[in-house]
Amino acid sequence: MTARGGPFSPGSTVEHYRILRVLGRGGMGEVVPARDTELGRRVALKVIHPHLLVADPDGSKFLHEARATARFSHPHIVLIYGVGRHRNIPYMALEYLEGRTLRRRLAGAPLGERECVRVGLAVAEALRESHRHGVVHGDLKPRNILIPTDGRIRVLDFGLARLVAGGARVSSDPDGEDQTEGGGAAPDGPRAETTFGSPQYMAPERWLGEEPGATSDIWALGVILYELIARRRPYDHADISQLGSLIVRSAPLRRVDRERAVRREFADLIQHCLRKDPQTRPDAVAVATRLRDLLAGRTTSRSREEAPFRGLRPFSERHAHLFHGREAEVDALLERLRKRTVVPLVGASGVGKSSFVRAGLIPRLREQGSWVVIRVRPGRRPFVDLEAAYQDAAEATVTGALDEEPSTASLHLTREDMDRMAEQAPNEARPEEGLAARLRASPHRLNVVLHELANLADARILLFVDQLEELYTLVDDTDLQRRFLEAVCSAADDPLSPVRVIFAIRDDFLGRLHQGERIRSVLGGVTVLQRPDREAMEQVLWRPLKALDYEPDDPELFAEMVEEVRDEPACLPLLQFTARLLWDRRDREQRKIRRATYEALGGVAGALARHADGVLEGLTPADVRVARTILLRLVNTDGTRRVQPVTTVLEGTDRQATQVLGQLVDARLVTVRRGTTVQDGESELELVHESLIRSWGRLARWIDRSREELAILDQLGQVAALWDARGRRDEELWHGEALHEAELVLEGGAAGVPPQVKAFLRAALRKDRRLQRRRRMLALVGISLLGAIALSATVFAWFMADEEREMQRQKDAAELQRNLAEGQRAEAQREGAQAAFERGEMLEAKAKLRMSLETEDSPLARALWWQLGEAPLVSSRDVGAFVYQLAYSWDGSSL
Repeated sequence: MTARGGPFSPGSTVEHYRILRVLGRGGMGEVVPARDTELGRRVALKVIHPHLLVADPDGSKFLHEARATARFSHPHIVLIYGVGRHRNIPYMALEYLEGRTLRRRLAGAPLGERECVRVGLAVAEALRESHRHGVVHGDLKPRNILIPTDGRIRVLDFGLARLVAGGARVSSDPDGEDQTEGGGAAPDGPRAETTFGSPQYMAPERWLGEEPGATSDIWALGVILYELIARRRPYDHADISQLGSLIVRSAPLRRVDRERAVRREFADLIQHCLRKDPQTRPDAVAVATRLRDLLAGRTTSRSREEAPFRGLRPFSERHAHLFHGREAEVDALLERLRKRTVVPLVGASGVGKSSFVRAGLIPRLREQGSWVVIRVRPGRRPFVDLEAAYQDAAEATVTGALDEEPSTASLHLTREDMDRMAEQAPNEARPEEGLAARLRASPHRLNVVLHELANLADARILLFVDQLEELYTLVDDTDLQRRFLEAVCSAADDPLSPVRVIFAIRDDFLGRLHQGERIRSVLGGVTVLQRPDREAMEQVLWRPLKALDYEPDDPELFAEMVEEVRDEPACLPLLQFTARLLWDRRDREQRKIRRATYEALGGVAGALARHADGVLEGLTPADVRVARTILLRLVNTDGTRRVQPVTTVLEGTDRQATQVLGQLVDARLVTVRRGTTVQDGESELELVHESLIRSWGRLARWIDRSREELAILDQLGQVAALWDARGRRDEELWHGEALHEAELVLEGGAAGVPPQVKAFLRAALRKDRRLQRRRRMLALVGISLLGAIALSATVFAWFMADEEREMQRQKDAAELQRNLAEGQRAEAQREGAQAAFERGEMLEAKAKLRMSLETEDSPLARALWWQLGEAPLVSSRDVGAFVYQLAYSWDGSSL
């Protein structure tokens, strides 16, 4: 059919489908990719060999069965776009999917038990949908199960096998599945005059000549599950001539848990699917339910002891049983890692990239085999951190702890710890040495090092570089940035090697990655992690609660929560935080989550702000000012989180600040991270999540008010760096008003001050003090001279008339009284402006303040003028009626 010039040859047109090429041949026909010229999409045309349709010579039954299958849609069933007949040859137009069959997957590394359960669950759910519509597959086998590149398993060829009949012959599929395609008789009596399908997957009743039914599909699924676990089919040892008798008449199969260690519940389910009597087999609904329960592992004691929501904290491997809503993305990334060695994971802040890898992907990888996971954040010294993470992994290979997650990067410090760190001066950074120095000198050496570790551990390696944007927010050395990125991108380069690399980076930093041939190749495999859809976000809330037999008292509560945050970039952490608060306030007796509690929290948007405000309400006014200083020092000028050492955050504060910091840590507003190096033990602080910056109104106002201060500090950093690079010349130091503004910013504690800036300001202040002393000395000399002259003039004037001196004294007294009166008037005008400002009368406030400043200048009036400059000059007045026209008076005094 696909020979040159044939009806389905490349370049030919079938209705509105243009054939592209031949994709593959099978026992029932051929598959050819085509382009739908009407909709522009790619499709796969499945063409049935006409000589196989003996029982359906005109193809009418084939078309009827295909149309029946096309009427239902399911995520695990290949979509049928249309059916037709071309030159009397029937065909189907299917969704085009690239991937591999389960048969090819079985030829690779063994699947873990949970991975086998996932495959079985996907097939069982597809069978449940088809059986609900009265459609039986009839030829279920690994070759008809596709694992596409998106990772979502699809089942092919529903209801089509039983339409194929013909002469009695037995053939072998290209992938090794023997298939009977016609009548015949097996020895010892089983009849096969009307049997068809793949013998190893045919149920006993099929060998006895019965039509395929739903229970025969369950038998085939049982055989597939047995093969997934045992790496062989139940009757692989039998010759084809004996196979029918063994399947129909032999004793029950040897249990699969005697072939390989699996949970007893899973082995029991497989045994039930392979019962000889079709009436005693479970249906697809029961199989899917039991597989879903096995996958959920809902009765684990650990899950009942801990909260099912993480709040603002990320998920780790040990929270995999609580991580939901990302199954499809995990499946897709697993398939991508099969062909690509380095995968960039890109997403917005708050989308959950770290949790996705740690709680979603890594546990799935461990199910497939032994993996050593090296997790690192670049920090300020990326190669040193990388060496430390590598050493931890290497030690794990010696202790045999390959399947255990390394200790988390976050820790809780005691008050004594923070007191000690606050008193210590920052340690001087030691030079890189050992592996870190070698990797920096030769970044490609990381490839060799990781492969050596894989051989040593006899396991696969995953290097996970989390929050790669730190390479640009914490590191100023562009050469160091380039070398570290080169090491990461070249660490794995062969799809057949045991090493894989994933680096997570915020989407707004993607364009800052240094260009090069390797990075361009790596960026071709970018995986974009989007916000979950509405249904997935609801599952994030529903599934952990169901596992603990809890539910909301209002079924619409979770949908309302999702609707409130679905447009927020950090929707997941906001949901998790609110859900955690609801869980803490749950109704334990009724096992309910109450809507009244949710409304009392102020919804999702108000929960985080209310929590943070509640923390500050428990502080004294002085402690609130300290908390403001701490929080602002953890915010960058661009409104993102800043990672700062404890000593930097507490610098310039009193010992009371240590206690305030402890309260912020206890309230989960600030987290403590282990330092950038294992050697120095320095710990760092950061806000628990960037959503705090956007969702907490008080912090947002603080940031707005200090934005000018932060900008000055940023400018100070640039000037100080240039001053230091040019040899610290005195003529480049700030002086006058600029230096005064810098002092005010630092006194306000808007952010952590780098040592270079401190040195610059100290030098500027020393120079300023020297200039002031010189000015005072010159002024003193001048005053002395003037004093001598004045004394002479006074002596001379003393001899003038006493009346003139008296008149002068009276004049001075009058002038003094006038000045005092003007000062009081200016003060009254300033107070009036302050009152108008507080009432929101900006025009009145500005007019009065201008009059005050014209009369007398003062710091308070200037501060109020700066506040008025930030406020819009808008005035409103309710006149109690509709206004149709406005006019000004001739002198402009009224409207």
